[in-house]
Amino acid sequence: MEKPVRMGILGTGMIVDWIMGDIARAPSVRVAAIASRSLERARAAAAKYGIETAYGSYEEMAQSDQVDLVYIATPNNRHYDDAMLMMTHGKAVLCEKPMPLYEDECRRMIDFARERRVFLMEGLWTRFFPAVARVRALLEEGAIGEVRHVESAFLCGVDYDDSKKDHRLFSMKLGGGSLLDLGIYCLGATVMALGANVRTVQSLFVPAPTGADMRASVQMQYETGATAHFTCGFDLTGRATEFIYGSKGSIELDGFLSPTALTLRLSGGETREYRFPAEKRGHWHEFEHVAECLLNGKMESPLMPLSESLAMSRLMTRLRHEWGVIYPEETRGGDAR
Repeated sequence: MEKPVRMGILGTGMIVDWIMGDIARAPSVRVAAIASRSLERARAAAAKYGIETAYGSYEEMAQSDQVDLVYIATPNNRHYDDAMLMMTHGKAVLCEKPMPLYEDECRRMIDFARERRVFLMEGLWTRFFPAVARVRALLEEGAIGEVRHVESAFLCGVDYDDSKKDHRLFSMKLGGGSLLDLGIYCLGATVMALGANVRTVQSLFVPAPTGADMRASVQMQYETGATAHFTCGFDLTGRATEFIYGSKGSIELDGFLSPTALTLRLSGGETREYRFPAEKRGHWHEFEHVAECLLNGKMESPLMPLSESLAMSRLMTRLRHEWGVIYPEETRGGDAR
């Protein structure tokens, strides 16, 4: 595969605005096409963002010889079908989080990608910031000793009213809910610090009128005795935060969204501040990483491995089922596809 990697965008929703705001900062990627189920919408988006090719169906994107990588930016309930379609035609896939709605879908996606030897990665874009890379390095070098607790929160500040019943955040049909929309970032940060070998999970949740989870509080204990807690909620207002506590110190990350600082505090009283450039959304770090994987012939990301996506999907499915938050696709049973 030659540089730059030719990327196609599947979907024309709000997130496309976000990624196109700084995609030019990813020199290893070129947006070659955009697709919608409406040719009119696809052409309008192509004109708005200066994209060369517009497709009026997802099948056209799948069959295109002008695209190497497809970024799945459709609603949650479409991620499985759209990713499978692209992989069937040999396209590398970067699927916006959550990669699937539930565990069985996730397992089928991963098995299919490995069987067909096509690249697949979940788009948990906050994992690729320079600040997060520094957190990972500090943990690997043992700067805070044994990690014993992770505390995080991601809050949205969006109250529900009847006008939002069909919005992607609240609609059961579209795979809405705070866990899959916000909590997955907290869970991803926890898994990066502590791994996925969770022994015990306890939680509380508050439902929205639609049946989706409006707010959730989750605590976990690992086989090692380490613990974690996170809060996610649409109806709460506050900064996204992450704290990692160890036997020799702690790390505080300044938010999930485009973090510009982190603080390392050591048990002896030493404090180190790390600063990073302010950015827009910062999706370009993720796209550059995926391009690097593809250009080096990798079928899977070492920073966002499929095993972690499966582990997170398993935990989120378990939590939702305990709450009674079950999406329509899950009620069909077995292999619903």
